[in-house]
Amino acid sequence: MTGISEGTSEVTASIEVDEIVYSASCEVTVRPEGHVWGAPVWKWSGSPSGGYTAIAVFKCKEEDCGETVESTAEMNVISNEADCQTPKVTRYIATVTGPDGLVYSDEKTVIGKSFSFYQLTDRLEEGASYLIVSTSESGTGYLLTNNGGSAAALETQISAS
Repeated sequence: MTGISEGTSEVTASIEVDEIVYSASCEVTVRPEGHVWGAPVWKWSGSPSGGYTAIAVFKCKEEDCGETVESTAEMNVISNEADCQTPKVTRYIATVTGPDGLVYSDEKTVIGKSFSFYQLTDRLEEGASYLIVSTSESGTGYLLTNNGGSAAALETQISAS
C-alpha cells in the first residue's frame, strides 16, 4: 500500500466483479518499524563534594522485546554562593537525547551545610563574647571574651547541622 503514513488512517479497498463494485473501509494503525521507547529511568552517582553524573536507561515498550539503551547525560551545574543567611544550593541538570530522538532531562538538587565568614562587628566591646567559626562543614569554633582589654579564648570542636 502507498500513501499511508505512520499513525492511524482510514483505508478503503474496492473490487469490481461483473460490473458491480464491492468496497470495504476500516481504520489501520501503522506503527514505526523498530522499537517504541518509554521515558528513561535515571541512575545518579556521585557525591556533593565530587559532583554527580547521570545515566538515562531507555527500555523498549514492545511486547516480548525488552531491549534497553543506556545514555550518559550531559551535566549542567548551577549553584549560588553561600552566605550567613543562605546555604549553598547546587542544581545538577542532566540532559540526554533518547533513541527516539527526543530530549529528556532530570534534576538533582543538593543543599550544602557550609557557610561563608561574615563579619558582624569591626571592634570588640569590653565584656562582650564573640563566636568565631570556621567556614567548613566541621571545624573549630572559638568563643572569645573581651575582659578589660585582654581576650580569653575557649576552643571547641563544632559540627554544622
